[in-house]
Amino acid sequence: MKIGIITDALDEDKGAGIKTYTKNILRHMPTDDITLIHYKECQEKEYAQFKDIIIPMKKLPFYREFRKMWLMPKILENEQFELIHEPCQIGPFFFKSSFKKVVTVHDLSVLLFPETHKAIHYFHHTFGLKRTLKNVDRIIAVSNSTKNDLIRILNIPPHKIEVIYEAASNNYRVIRDNSSLEEFRNRYKLNFRYILYVGTLEPRKNVSGLVKAFYMLKKRGFSHKLVIVGKKGWKYKQLFELIRTLKLSKDIVFTGYVEESDLPYFYNCAELFVYPSRYEGFGLTVIEAMRCGCPVITSNVSSLPEAAGKAAILIDPSDTAQIANAAENVLNNKKLRNEMVKKGIKHSAKFSWEMSSKQTFRLYKTILS
Repeated sequence: MKIGIITDALDEDKGAGIKTYTKNILRHMPTDDITLIHYKECQEKEYAQFKDIIIPMKKLPFYREFRKMWLMPKILENEQFELIHEPCQIGPFFFKSSFKKVVTVHDLSVLLFPETHKAIHYFHHTFGLKRTLKNVDRIIAVSNSTKNDLIRILNIPPHKIEVIYEAASNNYRVIRDNSSLEEFRNRYKLNFRYILYVGTLEPRKNVSGLVKAFYMLKKRGFSHKLVIVGKKGWKYKQLFELIRTLKLSKDIVFTGYVEESDLPYFYNCAELFVYPSRYEGFGLTVIEAMRCGCPVITSNVSSLPEAAGKAAILIDPSDTAQIANAAENVLNNKKLRNEMVKKGIKHSAKFSWEMSSKQTFRLYKTILS
């Protein structure tokens, strides 16, 4: 078999969801059958195991779109691939080709919540995603919620969609080494009790709802701080204005983007992880927190109940009082917190990148047979 996986995401300097997904499904793929397709020489260790083809990216207006829509399909056709997998939703599948086509869809947030995305992203999805999905042989959805969205919103036939869950890597674990935890706290100056959020700062993530709930907790006398880990996204300035209005600047710590190797420590040192997103394709951070033994409060919408199972407390993300009350309950109830930790560790063990990778490769073989 000659299978190509488009790994442009691995060439990016900073990690994101697509990069994490791509990196982890590659780890258990058979190297002889896979060729990686990307745009520059890269130091990621995954590349050392596979053959690769570089299709350069030029710094010209709209060259990214030209490369994917026109240049890449011709090169892939000439290379005589049997199957191409695009892990990043919109693939070079705008025209007929001799190779089979697979795309992973992580979520449809751009179509469901266009007001929370840049106009160019909305255009890419209304045109690019629909065109891609029309021409692919199979779609990988990262949750049943995403599968249902594809059926409901884009009228995709159910038999064309395969659900393969994401997972948290083995780096996310309960850390027993107190000296390394202490070193982490000192390095980030986190020598206090804190509630944690991990994710991009953008309206869909509902960080403003979390900040309002945190304000209620402070009014009730809680000494905890709120630690927000993640890069600035779309319309993030409104969040900082809210924090200034509520006079919470001294109680909320923004770390910005952090290396993935540090994330398990953030979860391990937190007393509670709160993720009140309005919509997620899967909700990977919920699984990460649980693997690290951190109790989780998350939303009762989209895929989040699917990711959380019965191991988290589910809240209405639009009800800030409900978020605050749930957090107060967990922080004040040691027995409840311990039960949530045990349930979370057990539940998160059901998700494995090795299993996801093997299911993905099995799908390739099914399509080619």
